[in-house]
Amino acid sequence: MKSAFGIFVCCVILFSSCSNGDSIQPNKLIYSNDFEQLIGWSNCGLDIYISDEQASNGTFSCKTDTINRYSLGFARRLPDITKKGIRNIRLNAKIFPVGSANAKMVVQIFKGNNNDSTLFWYGLDSQTIVKENNKWFEIRDLIALPPLPVDSRILIYFWNTGNMPLYIDEFNIEFIEK
Repeated sequence: MKSAFGIFVCCVILFSSCSNGDSIQPNKLIYSNDFEQLIGWSNCGLDIYISDEQASNGTFSCKTDTINRYSLGFARRLPDITKKGIRNIRLNAKIFPVGSANAKMVVQIFKGNNNDSTLFWYGLDSQTIVKENNKWFEIRDLIALPPLPVDSRILIYFWNTGNMPLYIDEFNIEFIEK
């Protein structure tokens, strides 16, 4: 499990460093990704996550399955998001569960660069939202955060906990300042 998580963290770092300037804007508190802009960034190893098999809007989405349990995700240090601190995170995305697919929309916060020092972990189970499979559903949540140290690092991603593919599209993140 630790090696899979290590691979996930590497992919998040690659995703964050290789994305174009349109999806992560400095001094903005809203971030979004429709996975259309990642095509062509093959040097970053993102091709294994991008799929044209299903898309809520456009041509591409992010695919998770039993081989790639973790989706492409968002990773930023708290001071790179805001100097005021964060009170809440509002998340929404579209998901397409194939068969009996199940996933969690995860917010994980670490102290500094140490992946072993989790300060906060929250996972919204997709089964609380999904009423039938093979159809697009919107998954959304508002997460209240505890007080966070200035050197916190925030990761937001989907974790496929099932045995079937799950597609993610139109992933939106809004940070609400204190």
